Formats: sequence, C-alpha cells, structure tokens
Amino acid sequence: MSKVRRKESKEAIVCVQRRVKRWQRPFFLSDGNLPDGNLLAGLTGKNTGDNMLDTNLKHLETEQEVKEVLANNENAMICCGRMGPMCIPVYGIMEQLESRYPHVAFRDQDFDIPAADFIKQLPECAGFIGLPFTVYFNKGKVVAATTSIQDRKQVTQILDKEFGKPS
Repeated sequence: MSKVRRKESKEAIVCVQRRVKRWQRPFFLSDGNLPDGNLLAGLTGKNTGDNMLDTNLKHLETEQEVKEVLANNENAMICCGRMGPMCIPVYGIMEQLESRYPHVAFRDQDFDIPAADFIKQLPECAGFIGLPFTVYFNKGKVVAATTSIQDRKQVTQILDKEFGKPS
C-alpha cells in the first residue's frame, strides 16, 4: 500500500488510511485497484456488486427464502453479514460444522440486501452493533442470537444446547 501508481486514487487512499485501522485496510493490487476493480467495496467493507457472499453455504437472497427455510427445517442457523474480518471466520466454522450437524440448516445472508431486514429487525438483534448477526431458530422461533465474531467452541456450545449434540 505504500506505493500506488495511479495518482488519482492515491490521494483518496491516503485519506482513507488515516481514518481506517491497519487491519481494516483493503487489499490492493500493484495498480492501486482491488482485485475485482471495485474501490468502494474495499473501503467500506460492503458488497456493492451482486450482493452474493463468497461462501460454500446456501445463500438466502429473499425474505421468502428465509421463511421457507424456517418452515421446512426444525433447526436453522442464519448468519447475516459481509465478507469482512469478523464474518469470514463464522462462515468458515459453519461450513466445517454443516456435515456434523445434518439436523441443522446452515445458511448465510448478505447484510446489505433488503431481505436482511428480517434478521436485522428481530427483537433479539435490537442492540447488536458488530457483524455478523447470527441467529439460531428452532421450529421458526429464535432460541439464540449472537453478534460479532464467534469461535468454533462458542458456536458448537449454542448448537449443542439448542439443537442437541450430533449423533
């Protein structure tokens, strides 16, 4: 990040560097652009393209899909976030645990789409500040909700308590 070849973007990047902590800085290619060419996404952490998370989980893109998952699965874990440093570890944990907990539907949802309002507006998420919002449902009812990064032990404790240990 010390050298940027494009002068027009150098000033904007320097300005942002002063306001953003080092671990929050975006990754840039040698020409000063992000790998996908989207400067705004890297600076804000928001997904500005197709609003699709880059995970191996099944994605929920509409409120109808959320309702179908809750209606068709007794147990569900929905992680609503972005592709940022606090969210990516939770997605990874979910991907690892998906095969161990076949009785739980693991889903992700982009925080910046209109359908995410379903999760954001739950009373259990009212005081949440950090991403991701992770909500655990049993028979369509919220049984647990967490905010910000979680480690594998924390996630498995909730899954075991609310949905039972895997057989």
